[in-house]
Amino acid sequence: LTVVHGRHDFSATDLLRYGKAPRDVTVMSLIDGRTLPGGNTLYNRGYLINDRFLNMEDRAVEWVPETDRQMFSQGELTGRPLKAFKLDDASNSFTIAVAEST
Repeated sequence: LTVVHGRHDFSATDLLRYGKAPRDVTVMSLIDGRTLPGGNTLYNRGYLINDRFLNMEDRAVEWVPETDRQMFSQGELTGRPLKAFKLDDASNSFTIAVAEST
């Protein structure tokens, strides 16, 4: 398995982590360290490729130009408004739902 995350300007506060779990699972997180102002959207497109080990580098290089990472200001993108809800006071957990039309 190969992760293609592109050739974007990563800052010192960005973090790309790989790990393993007790089960047949690979854990991967990409944490963008930039501050995301309220109303803005961070868009990050990468790819996971599964192939024989000997073919991985060639296959991954083909997909690098297809990756993308951008931040959009409020109003730059069209779509449905979303609303975040905190799940409980004991944790930092939250959920997202489509906001009702007004």
